[in-house]
Amino acid sequence: MVVEFELLLGSFARRVTLKVAKGEDIDALARRYLSGALRYRGREGINLIAIAVDYRKEEEDRLRKLNVTVRGTSGSNVQNHKDRRARFLASRLLEAWGIARSLRPLNRDEAKAMLPGLLKLFDLGDEVLTGLLIKELGLSVDELLGAQLISQKSRQPVTLADAEGDEVIEQEVSRSVPSRSTRDYTNYKIATGWLRETIAKRLSTELDFRDFRPLSERLSGLGTLMIGGQPVSVFLARDLMSFKSISALEMELSQRAQKSTGLILGASPEAPRYIGHNVVIPIGTVMEPGDPDLAIDLDRLRDRYESDRKASKHIVCAKVFEGGNNTGSFVMPDKPALPLTGRIQLDFFTKLADAYNAGFPEVHASILVEGTSASTPRAVFSGKMRKRVFDDYVERARDNGCWRLKG
Repeated sequence: MVVEFELLLGSFARRVTLKVAKGEDIDALARRYLSGALRYRGREGINLIAIAVDYRKEEEDRLRKLNVTVRGTSGSNVQNHKDRRARFLASRLLEAWGIARSLRPLNRDEAKAMLPGLLKLFDLGDEVLTGLLIKELGLSVDELLGAQLISQKSRQPVTLADAEGDEVIEQEVSRSVPSRSTRDYTNYKIATGWLRETIAKRLSTELDFRDFRPLSERLSGLGTLMIGGQPVSVFLARDLMSFKSISALEMELSQRAQKSTGLILGASPEAPRYIGHNVVIPIGTVMEPGDPDLAIDLDRLRDRYESDRKASKHIVCAKVFEGGNNTGSFVMPDKPALPLTGRIQLDFFTKLADAYNAGFPEVHASILVEGTSASTPRAVFSGKMRKRVFDDYVERARDNGCWRLKG
């Protein structure tokens, strides 16, 4: 019998709790005093339920009492009961009633099927997402809750707008209007650490790694892979679209003093070809096409790594390697690869590289800024990216108004 429940009214500070004595009809009282709030928030707004259960053990006639409390979507007091049999009974009751789900990690087949969506979720890097966005990533809120990869936030935003002068027009609706459940607008907190470990374990199974180590929020070590007879350090990285994030990764990787070129597996299909001296390969590009198990093609991974490593190591001219969706890397002899984000940056260095390779390295400023809103080449970049570009890669030429690559 339910003897208490708590309903959130938009935030943790705005909530209402209804308690009844054993034997009273809590449902009738809720309809009487909280009907409006229940219609607005629905079942998703209930944050706590307390249930009183009477039971007897097989070997005795005495009636025992068991209090079970469920908070949020996955928290309960089941494990707080000292009696092992009481814990088991409470757990089975909650599962049978559908109040709480059996919490368990994803099995191998589930992790395989959900890997593309989990990679997108991981790459976003957001701590809180709505149920609607999770659904758009191709993931199930119920499955993520069951695997403890997300949890429902106790604080939920509510926005009410009332503008003066609003007019109400009543007429027949000529088309269907899509309906959304309250779950679509419910905020869920992402268990980032557990999500990263789940993805890493899935990849480790595919690639036979045994040495997963989280190194930072954006970078994890997966282990080593033999490629061309040499051990190659393999990493998992996310957020490879911003210069700030890429610069932080470069610094982390440079401090590791690797003897060989490392391999970075990107969670997103959008990534530069190189970060420092490391080859970047988006995970999705080395999956078996059309394979229902989404197995990683190890031969394709090795071939792609070897091809990109040799292209960078034996470079004899300036070149822009595009990585897809307006990302890429600029490479030239005796300089570390420069990650580029955006079509403007790619075009800027392509013009300089073409001139450099043709033997006439000077390019007029008007050509470099063509198609941009910048008035000077320096204005094409900003912040630390500007400093890095013009300190290490680009300089003003002798001819007035021209620029060239340093080299």
